[in-house]
Amino acid sequence: TNTNLTNSSCFILSETVKMNFPFSALETFCLVVALIPATTAQLLMVPGPSILQPVEPNDCQDFLWPKRGNEPRLLWYEQGHGAGNAEQFCKEQGFSNVQYIIPDKKCEHTGGDDNDESGYSDWDGSSWVYKPTPSANRCYVMIKAIRCCDACKKFDWPTRLSELMWYEGGLAQTNGDQFCREEGFGITGYIEPDSDCEHNDGDDNDESSYANWDGSSWVMKNTPSANRCYVMIKSIYCCPYDTSLPLCVTFTDPRRLDDQEIWAEPPEEGCANKERFCEEEGFDFVQASSIAYPCDDNDESSFATWNGDEWENRDSGSANRCYLMWDSITCCHYER
Repeated sequence: TNTNLTNSSCFILSETVKMNFPFSALETFCLVVALIPATTAQLLMVPGPSILQPVEPNDCQDFLWPKRGNEPRLLWYEQGHGAGNAEQFCKEQGFSNVQYIIPDKKCEHTGGDDNDESGYSDWDGSSWVYKPTPSANRCYVMIKAIRCCDACKKFDWPTRLSELMWYEGGLAQTNGDQFCREEGFGITGYIEPDSDCEHNDGDDNDESSYANWDGSSWVMKNTPSANRCYVMIKSIYCCPYDTSLPLCVTFTDPRRLDDQEIWAEPPEEGCANKERFCEEEGFDFVQASSIAYPCDDNDESSFATWNGDEWENRDSGSANRCYLMWDSITCCHYER
């Protein structure tokens, strides 16, 4: 279920992992990946020292409980909105990128009380909007702190193969990351689209050419002929890597809900549980994990699982078997 795998993430399935899991071969994939030792993930994610330089403290500023101007509302973190809100906030403060985001996972801003039926600010891509939280009697996670940095270099109208780089279809990040690496930086900051075809004086750029990174090399491609503006990259902020932040951290015996173990089966639910755990810990994705297996029968016990809105306490069945729990979860940041 986690598609955020790095280029280094290559998994070899051998005879040694063919255990008696109560799942089909396809269902077992998520759990097989979890058997890779956490140290493998940490080794894969170690940045090379040649291009990754530390960010100087005076190039950054920390904002605690960030709000927009005199507005009383905090910024929304959940459902993947944290990054976009933080990036826009930093841009408005005169900085070029976000170094890290700390979520308020325990509703410290309300003294630990639920903050349902309150409101928050959210960037919708073009403007800030006010939204109310639902009334589910739980803590809705806002942004507690943001570090904004300016130790970056802006590249206007960046090119490869003497052509502008493609922005659409989710390829802006891929092209931007490769471009910044080639320019000697470790982090890709804000990528600005040329949404109005300024490079072509506002005219359609159909049947033109552009550069795109295919995973191993830059290739030149032609736009279709739909008589519209095909969006290219207008500018990129490339930034140094902050060596003070670990890329990956392994959590052993992870727990939720007052010391409850976290459920690892069935695969869809188990993957969702570990992904949510890493998100709450302030990381971007799950790199590896391991299962407490084999184990003694733990039927008629209780465990924690994520239901899509909140953690809930659930009882295992009573089939006199080992119900699988996560023994360790390795959470990582993107190299950006």
